[in-house]
Amino acid sequence: MTNNFIAEYNELKKIQEAYDSAATEAEKDKARLSRRELTERINDKGSDYADFFWRFERSWSVGNNYIDFSEVIADKDVPSIVSTLKSLGFRKFTLSSTWSSVVETAWLFTKNNCSLDGMVEINSQHQDIYTEEFEKVPAFLFTIN
Repeated sequence: MTNNFIAEYNELKKIQEAYDSAATEAEKDKARLSRRELTERINDKGSDYADFFWRFERSWSVGNNYIDFSEVIADKDVPSIVSTLKSLGFRKFTLSSTWSSVVETAWLFTKNNCSLDGMVEINSQHQDIYTEEFEKVPAFLFTIN
């Protein structure tokens, strides 16, 4: 990757750990301030960077290896998504949207220099209330050419 996502993600995890282990309100306030400062640094890198960082964070926080797109993607946004992913150094991503037009969206990704590598199982954002494991969902795996 040609971005700082992993370093920023690790910093975010340390901040969260500091907050979770805080014994006083002052320690919690310090962690909150650190998170605000990190968020500002991420936002200062531009809206595309920030949007893709938070996608990365959501994906990695549940144990996935790639940025995942689980929502509806407008047809007009596909070229920009591919371009941004490529400029940030990502070469693979998943598409786990269950909307009825997802096959058409997958087709648009292939028309925009992405190859469909097949399907994989990834973790969703939802946890089983009893096992606390993330629910598994199928996803298309793409490589950006």
